[in-house]
Amino acid sequence: MIKKMVPSERALPMPFLFGLMGLMNTLLLWPLIFAFDRFHLESFVLPQRATLIAMTLNALFGTVLANMLLARAMLLASPLIATVGLSLSIPLAMLSDIVRQRAQFTSGVLTGTVAVWIGFIAVSAADHIEKYLTAQAPSCFLAARIKTRGHGGVPVRVTRGDTGGARGKSGGK
Repeated sequence: MIKKMVPSERALPMPFLFGLMGLMNTLLLWPLIFAFDRFHLESFVLPQRATLIAMTLNALFGTVLANMLLARAMLLASPLIATVGLSLSIPLAMLSDIVRQRAQFTSGVLTGTVAVWIGFIAVSAADHIEKYLTAQAPSCFLAARIKTRGHGGVPVRVTRGDTGGARGKSGGK
């Protein structure tokens, strides 16, 4: 939805968007804490200082930063590429474990990892091919539009290379 509603980050910077979401959560959802405590659905206890600092840092780096980077990736690429790219975190973590000699994996797990990489490369290649074909196609669509307008909206056959140029008032060649 972000990709459709926001054409570029200049129109709506990601920190501003996430700041607005945080502000709305702060203004609208805090009464639920006291309501849950009052009706014994969830007990409310202030955490210790060290726990509060750890939770704050985790929220900033583990959630806010990760979500901002994901939203930016969706604007720069596409939602599909960004989501499939997220699936690469597992093979990359496995690669890290292999390099640091912390784990050994079975051939089935390694085959699955290769399949994830192949899937990401295939989706990325398909996205680039689609963008290339879309960039090449507008001239054909423009020719078809000109031809249908020139004949009262009745579709006519458009051949390759036909730009629908003027042919004189009589319509002849």
